[in-house]
Amino acid sequence: MLKVKIVLVRPVYDENVGLTARTMANFGYRELALVGPECDWNSGKAKSRAMHGKSLLLKAKEFDSIKEAVKDCSYAIATSARKGKNRNFLKPVEIAERFGKSNAKIALVFGSEPSGLSNREIAECDFVASIPASAKYPTLNLSHAVCVMLYQLFAESEKKAGNGKKAGFKSAKPTTKKILVKIFEKDLSLLSSIDDKKAVLASFKALCSRSLLSEKEAKALIAFLSETEKSLNKKGF
Repeated sequence: MLKVKIVLVRPVYDENVGLTARTMANFGYRELALVGPECDWNSGKAKSRAMHGKSLLLKAKEFDSIKEAVKDCSYAIATSARKGKNRNFLKPVEIAERFGKSNAKIALVFGSEPSGLSNREIAECDFVASIPASAKYPTLNLSHAVCVMLYQLFAESEKKAGNGKKAGFKSAKPTTKKILVKIFEKDLSLLSSIDDKKAVLASFKALCSRSLLSEKEAKALIAFLSETEKSLNKKGF
């Protein structure tokens, strides 16, 4: 089964955190993180709504930022009902299909009930997902949104298990991707012909974070860029 961490950013209502824990237990996902919670998620109301997910709720961890909460994940997926012009939204089924065969650990990031995730918070994630709903009322309750996303991921994993297929895609580790970016940055610094190096580096980082890069592919690129660096240093670029 795909490794998934649920990240709730600034949740306001105790009950929704409890219901989220219950939903996670329904589908077999065990890791819950809260970023700057604005509610008492350990309250009696939260625990009563969690039902058999109570133990999961009690093991939840608090973080100060999204960055810290998703540090151990290969990809972070923001969820939003607001469809901006410059965003490429993925549907839950597309998320499931894209990551179904991967061994990557992903974080599903949900915003607070009144306002959702801010543009800045969405920008901290690699992908943006949106659940198709009526244009008249597209915003789902927090725990309902979690349920829809987890159902789709669970259904996809069950389908793969039924076909006897095992995960055949080993996603690049976060540490490997960091090394790749660092070496690219080194090579870039040696090229005097490129003026806007910051823009090029930002584009490369975005490409690495949004691509389903395998560990083998990342290491191959690291090897290539390392040899390129040696060559550039010899030629005195």
